[in-house]
Amino acid sequence: TRVIVQRISNLLDQGVKPQSILAVTFTEKAAAEMLERILQSRPDLHAEMPILTFNAFGERLLREFNTEIGLGRGFLLLSDSAQIVFLEQHLDELELDFYSPATQPKGQLVDVSKYFSKLKQNIVTPEAYDKFVKKMASADTSQKLEKTKHQELSRAYANYIRLCKEYNVIDYDDQIYRAIELLRVRPNIQTLLQDRYRAIMVDEFQDTNPMQSELIDLLSGRGNSLMVVGDDDQSIYGFRGATLANILDFKQRYPKSQEVTLIENYRSGQAILDAAYSLVQNNNPYRLEATLGIDKRLRAKKAGKKPTIKQFSRRDYELQWIVDDIIEHLAGGTPAGEIAVLVRNNTTAKLIGQALNLAD
Repeated sequence: TRVIVQRISNLLDQGVKPQSILAVTFTEKAAAEMLERILQSRPDLHAEMPILTFNAFGERLLREFNTEIGLGRGFLLLSDSAQIVFLEQHLDELELDFYSPATQPKGQLVDVSKYFSKLKQNIVTPEAYDKFVKKMASADTSQKLEKTKHQELSRAYANYIRLCKEYNVIDYDDQIYRAIELLRVRPNIQTLLQDRYRAIMVDEFQDTNPMQSELIDLLSGRGNSLMVVGDDDQSIYGFRGATLANILDFKQRYPKSQEVTLIENYRSGQAILDAAYSLVQNNNPYRLEATLGIDKRLRAKKAGKKPTIKQFSRRDYELQWIVDDIIEHLAGGTPAGEIAVLVRNNTTAKLIGQALNLAD
């Protein structure tokens, strides 16, 4: 965030118009923070500075060019719950069978909607999905069943997209999926936007999915500049569609790009950074440090304490150690507000809370 804010500031100092600078991030909180930092020194730029989430930017394009993509004015954005209701209302038109059993015809719609979302995040069109299904093998019973399931999903996917267009609605994925469609089918709009945004910046690029990365690729060109900030070692959102390929292959897609490594760390001590660095080496050779030959080892301003690992044969032994360690820190003058216990699930958190209450 700091790097993008500083780059925006530098571009403004160089005379670049604020409306030609586009910064894209994942959360509204991050976008608001970027804008706030810029406005601290330039309060007059509020209405002109496009600092948006991917979805907000995509919807802005659809609102501006709705007629170019066949959307009526005032189209409706479906929330997750509204999307399920919409699917229920048009259940027969989806032509579901396997995923709409007679005993519970609406029970599979949440899973079906998630599958549609996955298809869109990977920019799979109904035509491409249908073509894939037709090529699926069907030599034995197992293959036939699998093909039948995908035939049904492919048909339902095409029907869902058709229904959304007929009723002038979009879902959250459509905010980007249909923006990509706009840029692909209307090269004149693509050229207009490439000319409009002369400098494009993307935060947390390692967490982009194929759809988000494609949107950025379509906007890049015609002499504008693109800067992405990301760290392949911090990619943790594979479960929601993020793919490391976007950042690992970035140099191949943009061979003239230059790498700038950010290795100064202001949060942690060197000891824990060294421990983390030793662990991520196990991901080699599939890391940018290895493929690009760059140095990503973080440097801290302080040494810090070396992290320790404790192993216990029983859970109650672990709980007792946590309690004793907290008591020791409190006795040594550490404020309670500076002590945190991180757990993997709510059950463990409850047990730790009970153990602490008993010790109190």
